Amino acid sequence: METAFDILAAQYRPMLISYARTLLGGDRHEAEDVVQESFLVAHRRLGDFREGEDFGRWLRGIARHKVLESRRSARQRRAVVDARIVEGIDEVYSLFDLPAPSEEPWQGRLARFLQQCVEQLSDHLHDSIVRVYRDGLSLRDAAAVLNSSSAAVAQRLTRARALIRKCVAEQMEAEA
Repeated sequence: METAFDILAAQYRPMLISYARTLLGGDRHEAEDVVQESFLVAHRRLGDFREGEDFGRWLRGIARHKVLESRRSARQRRAVVDARIVEGIDEVYSLFDLPAPSEEPWQGRLARFLQQCVEQLSDHLHDSIVRVYRDGLSLRDAAAVLNSSSAAVAQRLTRARALIRKCVAEQMEAEA
């Protein structure tokens, strides 16, 4: 018999793995380890979770700490450490926490919305989002690939996240 925690863990696992992979520069195996450790901590600390709090945000906080622990224990592993990128990742992944009133599973619905919204971005914004969030490049590396400055890429990411949030919210409203 599945417990409520098992059901929540199954629901949030794909998002949490994706989040951890993003922070860890794409390392799937390390991300799975971090997520497993995060769920163990979450289960032990379930009493600390306050009713009405955002469960996805709480889990991402635990995972973020586990990523930092992993990074400290193995300095040679590449992880996203630029605060602007981590802030942006949290903003993008917070979209997973929105309620899904339709029958379509929230992961598929959100993925569809995100894909549509990212495709609507201008080339500069789209390329910046892809290089940093999909490819896992640092701001400096993305800037080098895009023949731009780190500051310009950071500004594009901020602008792109705002446009994506607005676009997803409008699509969710339209389907509600």
